[in-house]
Amino acid sequence: MKSSIKKIISAGLIAAICVFAAGCGSSNDSKGDQAKKEIKVGVTAGPHAEIMDEVAKEASKQGITIKVVEFNDYVQPDKALAEKDLDMNSYQHQPYLDNIVKKQGLKLTSVGKTILMPMAVYSHKYKSLDEV
Repeated sequence: MKSSIKKIISAGLIAAICVFAAGCGSSNDSKGDQAKKEIKVGVTAGPHAEIMDEVAKEASKQGITIKVVEFNDYVQPDKALAEKDLDMNSYQHQPYLDNIVKKQGLKLTSVGKTILMPMAVYSHKYKSLDEV
């Protein structure tokens, strides 16, 4: 089941990245020798990085070069994007982006959706969060 979910997520991300990458192309290609553009995508370590590595493999089959740049926190990818060290990032949901744009004064815009990792709290000792 995990494999099929990864394939579905990868396909969705590939589609989104291909649309983005198409916008990065140049229309004044007189010789047909357009230089390949590398797209730097910032992700957080773990599942986002693993999925983006798979997306990069699939994109390379279509002539799109994706360089995956991993970060170990949730603030640096947005800062790197705002400073134009990245072309895009993929790790956050819209409310988080809205909040960090407001708090940090960054000029970033969402261009598509990404995956969300389900989160939960588990305990053998506590039966509800009220007990914590």
